[in-house]
Formats: sequence, structure tokens, C-alpha cells
Amino acid sequence: MSRNIGLVIAHPDDESMFFVPSLTNFARQRHNCFVLCLSVGNVDGLGEKRKKELGRACALLGVHLRNLVILDVPDLQDGLDKVWDPEVVKLKVSRFVEKFNITLLVTFDDYGVSGHPNHVSAFRGVRSFLRDHRQVHGLKLVSTNLVRKYIGVFDIPLTLLSRACVGHKNPDSRGRKSESALRVHLSLNPFQRFAFVGTVIVCQPCWLIAVRWCSTGC
Repeated sequence: MSRNIGLVIAHPDDESMFFVPSLTNFARQRHNCFVLCLSVGNVDGLGEKRKKELGRACALLGVHLRNLVILDVPDLQDGLDKVWDPEVVKLKVSRFVEKFNITLLVTFDDYGVSGHPNHVSAFRGVRSFLRDHRQVHGLKLVSTNLVRKYIGVFDIPLTLLSRACVGHKNPDSRGRKSESALRVHLSLNPFQRFAFVGTVIVCQPCWLIAVRWCSTGC
């Protein structure tokens, strides 16, 4: 049965760096995908450019512009020194879920891949929302250690050994999709367009489906 799945990210490019295989897998299963981006990523003054890049990347990934919400509010500004109030994030997530009738939320875990405080805040806000709305389920992206994070496709065997992962039939196609999506984000520096591999597992014990993901940059 088709579901409405909502991806909650902190910045434009998070969808391309970390969640392409998950989005691709959901689309292949004919689920409806929606994206909530909590900031425009304006830390370097490139917010307007990054908004447009996110729109193009989502279109490439099969997420229609009408299913994309990008926020630019004072309480949710990009920055390594910005810790967002989970209650503010929770409110934005609540409105997102209500608007699109979301039944499954996907976001970062409590480390946020790189320890970025905005990623962590996204997780905490979603977690707070899920605790009050048991009818909505959640998946979180499990962070890996520094070595595994940057060895790209060589981490796939380790990921496959995880009990929480479900293999994709054609991971190479997802690698190419990730590369194409990352190329849209011209505001990224070359180092940021590197290789990322990880897993997605459940936020709530009652939701038992786990999705493995892997993505490669360019």
C-alpha cells in the first residue's frame, strides 16, 4: 500500500548527500515522498542559490516541487554554532505532517552523520514529535565512524553485514543517482561531494522495517 513518507533535513544538499538511495527505494515502491528542509543553508550567504539547487535536486530525485517545503525562519538558521530548539523543530514537523498527511518520517540520528548541531536538532525535533504522535512512524539514518564514512563503496560489505539493513537490487544505479543529484549543488566544495555510506533503522521499536542506504558522491 502506498504511503506518504516525509524526509526531514537540515540543509539543502542533505537529501543528495545522505538520502538518495532511500528516496529512490521509496519511489520504486510507489510511495509518495515529501521533503521538509528546515533551513536555506545561508551560513555563507548562499541561501537563495541553495534553495534553487534543492528544488532541482528534488526534481531529479522524483520529488515534485509541490511536495517540497523549505523554511527560512530566524529560529532555524544554518551554522555550526546554532543549536535549534527541538520544540520549534517539532512545531514545523507537525505542520508538515498535517499538511501532507505523512505516516512515516525519515531523518538523522542523534549524532547526525557528522555531529553537525543542525542535523542533531532535526533528529531531536522529530523524536519529540514522534513521542506525541504514535500513529506516525519513524526511520533514522545511523551515523558511521569517520573511517567508514569516507571509504565510499568499500563500506558496502560492512553495511550488508548489519542486521538492520536491507540490500538494494542495484546499488550502482543509486550511486549514479547520488552523483547526479550532488552535481546540482554547485555551491558545495569538491570535498563535500565525497562518498557517504550508512544505514537507516527505526526510531520506534514498533516499526520494524529497516532500509539500508549507500550513496557515492563525485
